[in-house]
Amino acid sequence: MTIFSIVENQNLQQAIQRAATPQYNLVLHNNPISSLDEMREKNPDVILFNYDDYPDYWESIYLFSKYNLNNCKFILLFGRTFLINDSSKAEFLGVDLLPWHTDTRSFVADLKEKLEDVV
Repeated sequence: MTIFSIVENQNLQQAIQRAATPQYNLVLHNNPISSLDEMREKNPDVILFNYDDYPDYWESIYLFSKYNLNNCKFILLFGRTFLINDSSKAEFLGVDLLPWHTDTRSFVADLKEKLEDVV
């Protein structure tokens, strides 16, 4: 299974790496726009997108994944800056939401659980 992570926050990247055990192929990217070609090439099973790093791009990346990648699950990671308007929009679109501002251990456990649901 291929996981495509679009995250700039170093602490969050490290937590994702802990959750993505060696059985997963993890691709780390820190630029949402330049990642589109690679995303199409890798055809990931899961996209992890950090709202706090790129609040203006999550919808575009989600729509790209929905219409260009086969059965790709999109998980929107968010911290304390997540806006209620975006939360409502994400829920309406059916996007999986996962808070990362909790302690790292519980975040890693929650992410592992979501990833196991995809397999």
